[in-house]
Amino acid sequence: MRFIRRTNPSVVNGKVQKKHRNRTEADYTRTHQVRIERFEARPGYRHSVSPTDVAAFLNLLPEWPDLSIGLQRIVLSNDTGCLGWFSRGTVAICACRDKRLTMTDPDFHAEHASTFRRLGVKSRRVVQVWGCPRCSAFPTEVLPADLPDLFCINCQAEAHGLDRDELEEDYRSHPDREHGVAAFLTEWTEQTRQAFQLVHVLVHELGHHRDCMTSPRQRETTRGEPYAEAYALRHEKRIWEAYRRVFKVR
Repeated sequence: MRFIRRTNPSVVNGKVQKKHRNRTEADYTRTHQVRIERFEARPGYRHSVSPTDVAAFLNLLPEWPDLSIGLQRIVLSNDTGCLGWFSRGTVAICACRDKRLTMTDPDFHAEHASTFRRLGVKSRRVVQVWGCPRCSAFPTEVLPADLPDLFCINCQAEAHGLDRDELEEDYRSHPDREHGVAAFLTEWTEQTRQAFQLVHVLVHELGHHRDCMTSPRQRETTRGEPYAEAYALRHEKRIWEAYRRVFKVR
């Protein structure tokens, strides 16, 4: 397995080349080399895993010799619109926000609740509002001032290291904001973020690759997100203890 670090696209004949170059052919042998490539994260984002981390993690996967067939690259991507992605022959982990706290919606939290518990990711339920008696902004919602989980975006976002403008935009677009917007304030450590990206995100994307390689033509995924998520959860249980030993998780 070799590591390739890429920061800027090259220029050929005056034209900037694509950062993510995909091979069109797939290697179906059990001995081929899967390249691990790292792209520089954008400002405000970071990679919580390194190519070395990825290589060490792949050795923990019991099905890796078969799973790697047809896979050409594992990319530490500078994309920021998702957690990870799959393209035929390539799986990617995206850069994450360089923040200790994030605000996640209830559906995402419910979908990953068991993973959060296993990895030790801490989160608490909050009700987001804009304006409250504490900050003298005009309250747009009629909610008790002493509500324990009240989170005023106007006066609390920046204090928690969150993007106030981004939270406000999401809040203003919510159809039921007059009752407050339910969310989960999630706290990350270096250890839990790394574990989430390797044990869950990477394995989820490998699930898409597995789906593709077991489809009739081996050219497209046929079972979609439910299959990849179930694949991730199933393997997460199998490899967690080994992961804890290798990555020294307490």
